[in-house]
Amino acid sequence: MGITSDIKNVADVSVAIFEPWGISKEEKAELHREAQLKEMERLARDLPALQAKVKQRAFTNAWARVFSERRNRLDGLEDNYANFLEAELVILLIDLQEGLDHLETHIDIVVNQPLMAGLYAPEVYKDIQFLLEKLANAARHKLVTLP
Repeated sequence: MGITSDIKNVADVSVAIFEPWGISKEEKAELHREAQLKEMERLARDLPALQAKVKQRAFTNAWARVFSERRNRLDGLEDNYANFLEAELVILLIDLQEGLDHLETHIDIVVNQPLMAGLYAPEVYKDIQFLLEKLANAARHKLVTLP
């Protein structure tokens, strides 16, 4: 899809700026995570920027399957660990599952029903923005850790 590699590239560039100053490995990792987070937040707010990074031609059945598999994995995590997780994490899992489910459905419509593609392509971008926003917010509140 390219969006994750673009977010990583922005983070790598921002870290490279500070590298000559002799920052520690931990500081470098934190700068990298912060840059990733800022790029996720920017793309979650800026639809034209997201559309420029993720072209509609990237919407394929293969991606729909990937999102379906991720949704199923999150569902499994929720089923197995919901009793042990904080309520905020369970809510996040449910939100991510729903977002991935919508994304899979909308990509499927765009790919397999060409007459409906124009109506549902904007929904795919909204779904991606929703997921980016949820993940960025969770990372900001230290519910999840970015790699």
